[in-house]
Amino acid sequence: MKYRRFPLLSRGMVRQGHDLLAGMALVYAVASVGCSSQLDPPDRYAPEDAAQRALETYDTDQNGQLSGGEIEQSPALATAMDRIDSNNDGKLSSAEIAERLKAYDTQASTVPLSVRVRLGTRPLEMATVEFVQEEFAVAEPKAYSGISDSLGAVSLATEGKSVGGLPVGLYRVTITRAGGEEYVRGVEVAEDSPDGTRIVFSL
Repeated sequence: MKYRRFPLLSRGMVRQGHDLLAGMALVYAVASVGCSSQLDPPDRYAPEDAAQRALETYDTDQNGQLSGGEIEQSPALATAMDRIDSNNDGKLSSAEIAERLKAYDTQASTVPLSVRVRLGTRPLEMATVEFVQEEFAVAEPKAYSGISDSLGAVSLATEGKSVGGLPVGLYRVTITRAGGEEYVRGVEVAEDSPDGTRIVFSL
């Protein structure tokens, strides 16, 4: 039997292949969200109530706004700072948080996502990634999790069901490497998020 020999791939070609596979995964995710009814978004609190709950949770000096280390306690709020802090004073008021949460009402309830994990510039395999919505925003936060494959891609699932996307909202993300080392990140899942439909965590 004769075998056809292929030239060795350069790093650039391998990277292009990874990007192509990620794009294919995103197309699949979009299709899954479009035809699936299994993803039932959790009940969200009214924006004003959720904003007040955020202050009750993180406003440690009780001055009626979040700043500095208080914001850092919520990686999701910190990540979405530019879209919440409407007056650019570096602080978050209840009104600003509520206004951002209201914006979700005009967006799709579920956003298709492609999730990848990298260690430096290389894909990270066997990392457990878990998304949980901020407790101040939803009545019963659900966990959406998955394990990264050899390309660093993560297929998320909840309650034993695969999902192609996540409900719009603010998420605390915990990434646990195979050796047990843990990282915490924040993500805002929204149609107008700068991350778009592709989220890459670089550790």
